[in-house]
Amino acid sequence: MNKNICINLLQQFTKLLDSLPEDDIEDVIKGKKCFTIENIVRKDEVIVKKKPKIDKVVSTNLINLEELLTKTHSRHEAEELLKDSKKIDLQKLARILDIPIQSRDTLNKIKERIVESTIGFKLRSQAIQNSDS
Repeated sequence: MNKNICINLLQQFTKLLDSLPEDDIEDVIKGKKCFTIENIVRKDEVIVKKKPKIDKVVSTNLINLEELLTKTHSRHEAEELLKDSKKIDLQKLARILDIPIQSRDTLNKIKERIVESTIGFKLRSQAIQNSDS
């Protein structure tokens, strides 16, 4: 096989891996899951990505955490709520909240995104509304 073809295929495979949640990659490594190729499309075709599936059984702790976050009024309170959370739980919570994250994001980066998406936008919105008055 041509060296350039191999390089191109590996680059595309790397992009695929980068888009997968970290828990899926771990399952592939452990042999619990495997890769499949569903289809091959032309580059000029519009590709609509499916939203990642949220686990059918979502922990009630995550549901409660989501509710608490929406009622929180400060970044510090939100950070306290998230301080003991595991990375996998924060990844699931981010999916529930429809917050974009990448599999390579660190625990702190995911916490930061959740806090800014749930609390930060409220605070900025309030500040803008108050400055308009």
